[in-house]
Amino acid sequence: MAIWLLLMLTLLYFLSTAGEIYIVDMPIFWIGILVIFILYLPLRWILAKEERENEEKILQSGIMEIDLMEGVQFERYLELLFLSMGYNVQTTSATGDFGADLILKKDNRTIVVQVKRYNKTVGVKAVQEVYSSMPYYQATEGWVVTNNTFSKSAYELAEKNNIFLIDRGILIEMIVNNQKASGI
Repeated sequence: MAIWLLLMLTLLYFLSTAGEIYIVDMPIFWIGILVIFILYLPLRWILAKEERENEEKILQSGIMEIDLMEGVQFERYLELLFLSMGYNVQTTSATGDFGADLILKKDNRTIVVQVKRYNKTVGVKAVQEVYSSMPYYQATEGWVVTNNTFSKSAYELAEKNNIFLIDRGILIEMIVNNQKASGI
């Protein structure tokens, strides 16, 4: 950003016409500098504020602790999160879960949830698993929740099959909003 500002100031100070360089009148130069700072300072302040807010959300959410959890711990964490959000939560067995780790019920909705605590991008397989579990659990919705991100193909398949993907950003928002609603 500082380089950009320096280039703009240099451009304002020296203008080229037909190969000749001349110095801009000083009042025009200072007006140009003033205009740049009038535009630059509020923009820089807004960007810095957004960055601080994002950092605060990350710290408040506890996502870094989630990154250190084992898969089963993450499932338990989400079970408690969804309970505090008003869902009736049922866990499935660790093996033979038919593609669902949690079953949520609320307002005549049954949601199967596939939980992926990964250090890498979550692919299509998770979407396929939760989609295939929906008839077994008579679910109206399917969700995949991760502490990371999803591949492009996972997003495409999820969109075609009405599966809701909860990635790192959405998860952080859910946690922070739940904390606010709970008065934490």
